[in-house]
Amino acid sequence: MKTSQALCDHNNTRRPSPSGLDLSDLELMLQWSSKTYLALSRNEATKEVWQFVVPEEALSHPFLMLGILAVSAIHLADAKGENMKAECTKKALPYQHQALLVFRELLNDINRDNAKAIFAFSSILAIFYFGFLRLENVINPSSCMDNLFQVLTLSEGVQKVLRICGLSIQESNFSPIFVSASIEMEYPIPLPYEVRLAVDRLYTANTAYGVQNSDHDTAVYQEAIIMLEDALNAVHRDQVLTNAACRWAIKCPRQFLRSLQEREPMALVILCFYCVVLHRLRHIWCFEGWATAILKSTLPVLEPQWRHLAHWAATEILGEIHF
Repeated sequence: MKTSQALCDHNNTRRPSPSGLDLSDLELMLQWSSKTYLALSRNEATKEVWQFVVPEEALSHPFLMLGILAVSAIHLADAKGENMKAECTKKALPYQHQALLVFRELLNDINRDNAKAIFAFSSILAIFYFGFLRLENVINPSSCMDNLFQVLTLSEGVQKVLRICGLSIQESNFSPIFVSASIEMEYPIPLPYEVRLAVDRLYTANTAYGVQNSDHDTAVYQEAIIMLEDALNAVHRDQVLTNAACRWAIKCPRQFLRSLQEREPMALVILCFYCVVLHRLRHIWCFEGWATAILKSTLPVLEPQWRHLAHWAATEILGEIHF
């Protein structure tokens, strides 16, 4: 029999079984490589890292691969709507749970071999939870504050891995992420006039309140405002940086997050300003709806003088309102 005839003879050809392939996982990897990775990218150089280099790293670190599949499943559920929501979420949650178990153990054993994988997974975590909580319709005024606090605290893994292995990660094939960030820090653009005024009022209020109240941790709030200014600068550039929201969560001092959990008024006002960052990123799937929900849960609990300080942020998101 001629070779060409044999190749075309379906009766004589044993068809490969697809049973060894998890087609749903392949679909999730396609989702990551075509769309989901963009939520972490800020330019062409960082796109290549998140689209190709991070999945390559995940081949050696299964927990990172599970994290990629989990966030891709949540993104796919968001894109496909109600019909696929339950199926995709059912797939995402076990993957995320398995990944978190390993991740939390590794946080106590960070080294050069696992540092890049831990860094990448930590970065993906915030995107996952912003997207998952939105998908589950829990970004409502009654619960969004506690849910946001969960998202913010889970970002501390990035800080820890950078403290221990930051230099080795920056010198690796992940370097474009850090080069881009350093350029942004070195060459910031001026904030629009009204934004600059609002941020300056925040600095002034923090200092004044610290003078009046010895228990007020002026330095911690100052650091949180500086990080907030960096995030606002990022989202007011010509090219909106989709990871600005996560960067603020990663850099914020842990003491500020505790103040936020305790509903300290200065922390809540800073949170209102942070909502402007989320609002400017609302076209990104995982951030849609968060700013309005958080603001509506925060403003009513602020006393008039603090609510007035948050007026700029509120009008940016809700339009002109009257206190």
